[in-house]
This record gives sequence, structure tokens and C-alpha cells, in this order.
Amino acid sequence: MNTPLSPSEGSGLVPPPGLPPQGCEPGELIRALFKAGIVHELGGCGPRKFDCYGMMQLAQLWLFGRETAAVRLAKEAGRKAVLDAISTHEARRLWRPVKDRPRHGDIVSMTHVREPFHIGTWLDVDRGVILHCASFTGLAVDDRSALIGCGWNNLRFYRFAGDA
Repeated sequence: MNTPLSPSEGSGLVPPPGLPPQGCEPGELIRALFKAGIVHELGGCGPRKFDCYGMMQLAQLWLFGRETAAVRLAKEAGRKAVLDAISTHEARRLWRPVKDRPRHGDIVSMTHVREPFHIGTWLDVDRGVILHCASFTGLAVDDRSALIGCGWNNLRFYRFAGDA
């Protein structure tokens, strides 16, 4: 029997109540997150307020058993602070650029005129979707076409080094 993982104290991650067991199907997690009423808050890491990085951390832990180092930003952090904090974070050394098609669990970085740096998790649901949490949409699950149609650009995919 698998022992549930819990976030280390250093991660600061607090999962919302009512999540299915870890290692569940992605659709189960997505339904539970929407039911929990997840909203975006810069620096949020749970239980109901998450920023994009905190949501990526939660998805990685819950679906794949991967714990990622925390990136914590103050609610009043400016666009440059967000860009600098995430794009240069130590966790980035664990990710390798994907040259082929994205796979289940890959990290997706993207930009938008309103978001200098944004991150989500690629899930093999339907033809592929990205689970993310943005300031102007909150929790979202979008395919590539929807993201591009809403103004998300520069989609780049990364794989954890251990999965390469």
C-alpha cells in the first residue's frame, strides 16, 4: 500500500480539503480543485489560494509524487520580481527542455501581456491540457489552442531530469 506523501514543511504547500488520494487520475484532481473553489493569489500555496507555481507544486506532488522547491512571492510583488523569482529559481536546474512532444507531467512555461512568467502542468487528458492558476482567470484547465486564443505565448515545455 502506498503511503500518502505530504509536503515538507519547507514547501509551505497546504492542499485543499477533499482531494482524492494521491496518484489519482488527473480528472479526479481537476474536479476536486474546482469543487474546492480555488482562486489565484500571488504567493498563495493553499489551501484555497494558489499562484501558478503553487498550483504546479500541488499537481506535481498529488499526481506524480514529485516535491518541488518553494517559490514564495509577496502579494504586492511586481512583474519583474515574479519574472526574476521564477525564471532563476533553483528548481529550474531539475528541468530539461523538451525537444519532442510534451508528456504527462511536464512543466509548461508561458507568457501573457498581463503575466511576465507563468507556469502550469501538462496533463494527458483528452488531447492534452494544461492545469494552471492565473491572476485573471483563477484555476484553469486549457488546451494549447485555448491558451493561444486567450493571449498566452511562448509555450515552452520542460521535463523533470529524472524522467528524461
